[in-house]
Amino acid sequence: MLQPFADYVVAGAYIAQLDQHNVSWRGGLDWKLSDSDLAYVNVTKGFKAGGFPTLSGTGTSFNPVTQESVLSYEGGVQAANI
Repeated sequence: MLQPFADYVVAGAYIAQLDQHNVSWRGGLDWKLSDSDLAYVNVTKGFKAGGFPTLSGTGTSFNPVTQESVLSYEGGVQAANI
C-alpha cells in the first residue's frame, strides 16, 4: 500500500514543545568626567523566541527552531563644546 505521508503524520497531529525560558536584561554605568563631558558603558542581553516552521515538510522540517540570543556591548563619550 502506498502511503503519501509518514506514519506519525497519518496517526495524528504533530505535537512538540519548546521549554526555553530566559529573561532579557540590561545594565549600564556612566561617569561624569566634567561639567559637560560624560563617559558611559551599557551591556544588554536579549532573546528572540523560537518557534515551529509553518512550511509543510517531511520529518526533519517539523523540528522546532530554538531561540536566539544576543549579547551587546556599547560604550562611548559625550562631549559638549560650550
